[in-house]
Amino acid sequence: MHDRGWVELAHAPAIEWEPLPAAGWPSGAQAKVLARDPVDGALTAIVQLHVGYRRPAGHTAADIEVLVLSGVLRLGDGVHGVGWFGYLPAGANSSAWTAESDVELLLCARTGSPDFAPEPGRPALSAGAVAIDTETVQWNASTRPGIAPGLAHKLLRFDPATGEGTFLGAAVPSWRSPYLEFHHTIEEIYCVSGDISLGNSGRMEAGSYLWRPPFITHGSFWSDSGAIIYVWTDGHLVNHPPERPDSTPEENRRHFERDGAPAVDVRGGAAGGE
Repeated sequence: MHDRGWVELAHAPAIEWEPLPAAGWPSGAQAKVLARDPVDGALTAIVQLHVGYRRPAGHTAADIEVLVLSGVLRLGDGVHGVGWFGYLPAGANSSAWTAESDVELLLCARTGSPDFAPEPGRPALSAGAVAIDTETVQWNASTRPGIAPGLAHKLLRFDPATGEGTFLGAAVPSWRSPYLEFHHTIEEIYCVSGDISLGNSGRMEAGSYLWRPPFITHGSFWSDSGAIIYVWTDGHLVNHPPERPDSTPEENRRHFERDGAPAVDVRGGAAGGE
C-alpha cells in the first residue's frame, strides 16, 4: 500500500525530532518524519543516531532503504560513511549497527512500519539485498531526447519487470528545463544537497522532500547551485507531456489511458511494454 497523500513540500530543518515511530529499536533513535502511511506505518524519515548507539543483529518487518547523510555507521565489520546506500527486503537479517559518530540517515520503509526484531544468532541474509558506496559509482549522463542537458544519475536499485527502483540524480549549476510533465507512478524525492526549483511546487534545498501521487502536472525546473537528489518510484519513470499547463490529475489519467505515451524509462531502457 502506498497511501501517504500528497506531500509537496516538506522541509526537514523545520520538522521537530521525535522518537522513531517503530517498535523494537533500542531507545535513542530520533526521527524527523517526512511522510507516513496512516494505515500500515510505511514511512520516510531522517533518523538520528548519537555516537555509541547500537542496534543488534536482526531484521525489520518491512523492506527498507537507508542512505547515510552524515557521520559513520558500522554494520558488523563494515564501516560506512556519507553516501552509503543499503536495501534489505523484509525479514532479511542485518548485521549489528553501531554509530561510530553522530549519524543521520535517510530511512525509507517501503512495505510497512520498520519495526525491528533482534536475532543475534541468525546470520545476515544477502538474497535481494543491496549495499553500495555511492561515492565510488560513476555518474551516467542522461541521453533521453526531450530532457534538457545537464542531468546525470546513479542507479542504486531497479526491478526491470515492474520499474520500481531508486537512483541518485544530479543537476549541474544553472541547469534549466522549460518542460512540464506528469508520471503515471508515485514519485518520491529528497534533496541531498544544492537546490532545485519545481516551478509550481516551490524550491527544494538540502533536506526538502516530496511524495507525489501519479498524474500530477509539474514543472518547469531549474537549479541555481546544482543539486543531488534521491529519487524513488513505484514503477517505470516515464515523462509524459500534459495537454495543457493546468491539466488536472484526472485529465492526465484520461490522456494516459487514451493515448499512451513514450514508453522509455527516464533511467534508460524500455518501460515494460507500456
